[in-house]
Amino acid sequence: MWRVRLSAAFCLLGFFCASVSGKPRSAPWQKSLSYQAEELHSISVGQYGFPYVKVAVNGRELDLVWDTGNLAGLLLSPKVIQGLDLSSAGEQTFYDSGGEVAGTYPIYNIAQLKVFGDTRSNERAYECQGDFNGLIGPRYVLGKRFTLDYKRKLIAVSATPLPQKSKGLLPMIPSPRHEGLILVHGLVNGQEVLVEIDTGKSRTVVDPALVSLLRLRKNANGYRIQEVKLGSRKFTIPSAKEVSFEGISKQLAVPIMLGIGSDVLSKVVLTVDYSQQVVLLGR
Repeated sequence: MWRVRLSAAFCLLGFFCASVSGKPRSAPWQKSLSYQAEELHSISVGQYGFPYVKVAVNGRELDLVWDTGNLAGLLLSPKVIQGLDLSSAGEQTFYDSGGEVAGTYPIYNIAQLKVFGDTRSNERAYECQGDFNGLIGPRYVLGKRFTLDYKRKLIAVSATPLPQKSKGLLPMIPSPRHEGLILVHGLVNGQEVLVEIDTGKSRTVVDPALVSLLRLRKNANGYRIQEVKLGSRKFTIPSAKEVSFEGISKQLAVPIMLGIGSDVLSKVVLTVDYSQQVVLLGR
């Protein structure tokens, strides 16, 4: 079976999200990052702080979680799949970030998918258990760039690269096994580590090896991290959850030790340029 990595925060959580309607508002970064008005799209921020984007599957509009840790593409709940009366295309085995089997789920044929103003034909959807519509990952913006702004409830997607004058860019570290995985180098309590940026995590997670290396102190909900530094941005994590990255770290020069989730990303304006392989954490 073909192996696909799925964001560890999902398929165990159930939640609903209010839809967003109306024309997207402008943002201070629109001009500096050279986005056209038609490239801006409204989002909503739902339970657990996840960002939701609007897509249309076979003509039906859905609010799906924008999950940058979901490298499969499009995942839908059984309820949505049943309502769309989709035809079967086999099944798929999913693995968590530690490399353990998370389950085997059916695959379905999608005649038409509309996302970020782009229309695609003959796509596939993977079933994901949970009481929610589903999630969509960065497969649909590879070769492009996006900017996600939780506070202003906006996402922008463009096929043009970031302006060369952009400051504070972090180089993305390529993953030979997982196209689209967002990895950057950062400092955790002064220790240089490889960090994943994952909007599909409700909270920041830390690998057991880093817990041991830094002798992090455990509290009621996880581990306190005094300082995470990504470029010029600094964050304190009150209670990081312990999660293994062993599975998705295979074939990387150094293992992933930290996963930054929506708890931190909601405080910044996140830009990822896949065409230039850079990340920008703006204000």
